[in-house]
Amino acid sequence: MAKKAASKYNENYAHECASELVSRADLRASFAEANYSLEELKAIIDFYITNSPIKNTKDANGSGRWLGEYGWIGASDLRSLESKLLRASGITSFIILKSSKANETIKAMKLGDEICVEHPRVVLTQECRTTVNEDGSISNTTRESRMACLFRHIRNAIAHGQSYVLPNNNLILDDKNDFGKTASMLIPSKTIVDWIRIVDKEGSFYPELRNDRNSDIGPIVSATFRSAS
Repeated sequence: MAKKAASKYNENYAHECASELVSRADLRASFAEANYSLEELKAIIDFYITNSPIKNTKDANGSGRWLGEYGWIGASDLRSLESKLLRASGITSFIILKSSKANETIKAMKLGDEICVEHPRVVLTQECRTTVNEDGSISNTTRESRMACLFRHIRNAIAHGQSYVLPNNNLILDDKNDFGKTASMLIPSKTIVDWIRIVDKEGSFYPELRNDRNSDIGPIVSATFRSAS
């Protein structure tokens, strides 16, 4: 009996549901066609593209806005921020891989050519530095925080036209590099605005979005994953 080839991705990351799948080839409506007000669109462009959130001031390089300017300073604050973003989006956890691509994981999460458009979920690759040690072993160290990773991929998806609005008002946001797909996200369209409100917790930069002070409170919708054996 032939031995099964080893999988090149973590098989515990798999979205399982009974929802009808939609072909990615049928995605047509762009991000700009979502039901955003003019004030929301301006805030989205400014927050995610012009001043995309960064972890440290030294990362700015003339662009981006340090998360500390919003009041999120240190590891504890960043963990709290991630928890609030998850709660608002209805996602239990972000899948963040230390990898140069995520093609197979994206496919297993039904975000590939055939997409489940009902359940929010996020797959991201995190920038890493690979080191080959003298004994031949290889180690990966992250070059960005989990939050910087999330906002970088959203920035790229919007700026490069890899964003689509679905008939149910969910969004698909994609990113890629020369190796393949590096991110795919399915989130409610309002989440993009809710996340700005959450990050700008005092309303110092986007006071026009402060109409709903409770926008960071949302239901937890659990996407189904295979449990590790």
